[in-house]
Amino acid sequence: MAKLAAKYKHPSGISLDKLEFKTDGRILGEASLDVDSKLKLWVSAEDGRQDAGKPIKSHGKLGVEYVSPGVLVAQSDVDVVNGPTVNGSAVLSLGGTSGVLAGFQATYNTQLDEKDQKPEFLDYNVGLAKVNKSWEASVRSYNKVSNLQFSLLSRVNPQVTFGAQLDYQVDKNTQGMTIGGCFRPDRDTRMSVKISSLALLSVAYAQNLSPFAHLLLSAEVDAKDWASDSHKFGLGLTLSA
Repeated sequence: MAKLAAKYKHPSGISLDKLEFKTDGRILGEASLDVDSKLKLWVSAEDGRQDAGKPIKSHGKLGVEYVSPGVLVAQSDVDVVNGPTVNGSAVLSLGGTSGVLAGFQATYNTQLDEKDQKPEFLDYNVGLAKVNKSWEASVRSYNKVSNLQFSLLSRVNPQVTFGAQLDYQVDKNTQGMTIGGCFRPDRDTRMSVKISSLALLSVAYAQNLSPFAHLLLSAEVDAKDWASDSHKFGLGLTLSA
């Protein structure tokens, strides 16, 4: 699949953040307005060909985002096409400069489009994190607090970063782990690798060819079955004006 994308920012604060035309027949548009340094309003819409049997991709969202640096980041949006569905999230800094953050996220479907359906929460989750100059640690829930994710990130030096992530499914009493690292020899080059407890090995190489061209090479292989046909390889080239 290929796509053609464009964006534009006007001095008045109105921005066309994304306009994409995809070869699969989909069109995506996003625009925003910076009301002031803390408040932003935005709209997003996607429509086009819908493949039978696949999840609905079309949406029409109206959103608002509020940012108070070092204190609060909050956003909410309403998908007027599906539901309508209301989504909200917030991250709050606890204790000033302590580096402790707490957050929540919830998605609520009003079901106004379906008279025989009752309103319901599609998802709701919470999270807690500790951020330091040399490391970060966090725990968060997902899938209606039925699963937990523990993450640890260590910055060895400005060029090398290591991380680990543990996923625990409370309802099934199962767990999985992923470890990885990133190496930045210079500001235009990034190399990363990770492997999961399922033996999925992923590698990526990103290079800024110029201020207007960016190259990305990636691969994911099943390390426990090299003869498998499930291996994935990717090549991306981004051009910007």
